[in-house]
Amino acid sequence: MSPGISVIVAAYNRAELFRLCLEALAGQTSSDFELIIADDGSGPEIKKIADSFRGRMNIKHVWQADDGFRKTLAINKAVKISSGDKLYFFDADTIAHPDYISRSKEYICEGQYMVTRSVLLSEKIAAHILKNGFSAKDIFSGSVKWRIRKDGFFAKTRYCTYGFLLPRFLSAITQSFKKNSNMSGRCWGVHRKDYERVNGYNNDFRGAYCEDSELDTRLANAGIKRRLATNEAVSLHFPHGKSAYSGDNAARLEEVLRSGALICANGLDQIRIEDIAVLK
Repeated sequence: MSPGISVIVAAYNRAELFRLCLEALAGQTSSDFELIIADDGSGPEIKKIADSFRGRMNIKHVWQADDGFRKTLAINKAVKISSGDKLYFFDADTIAHPDYISRSKEYICEGQYMVTRSVLLSEKIAAHILKNGFSAKDIFSGSVKWRIRKDGFFAKTRYCTYGFLLPRFLSAITQSFKKNSNMSGRCWGVHRKDYERVNGYNNDFRGAYCEDSELDTRLANAGIKRRLATNEAVSLHFPHGKSAYSGDNAARLEEVLRSGALICANGLDQIRIEDIAVLK
């Protein structure tokens, strides 16, 4: 496989969804990428699932001890050992359409990063998918696809329109109506040079919320342009409980908004290769 693209999946337990996420990536129509798992302290089931996909994808599994929510640190460790010029990021509860990478990789170039939106599945639909053991391929075809759209009609599954894969000229029209193009950390992509330019994610973030917005702001402060890829980079997101909100995280975001900072003091450059545990 070509090292031109590195796909980084942030994982923490939730084995059923992790398996679906990897199934979706293994089924991409554009398969010239390496996969790095940024594991924030999962149990052995996640490694077992990752190992089962090693024959289908080039996989590296970065693991760190479970010491609270340290997603940004795990991601930076994964980036540190990656080799691709284009970096894709997924949360493990996000399922990519088979054409996700093939339709969006042109959006990622030096000076421009790709952001998109996901269909947010309802609890009912998510439970139906998991109970019946549907594969990632099943989710984007046949009865499951239509059940999701029906659920969206009744406003249970949200943002169903993002689940339609459109020709580029039509997606460009729909994108032009979107007022908010801010990054969603569950699925986005950036050129390595731009990620390195701002020193990546801020390792000081603990707990959920604001870590993606803080990086998004620094990328924008650096003059790197967002490119919205809705209806081309299509994905589905499974629901999860709300994490505790951290005031410290909000303060870090506010400081970057106030100061116009480009670079975080504790990010990618502060990680040493010898401190990264790669599971074999």
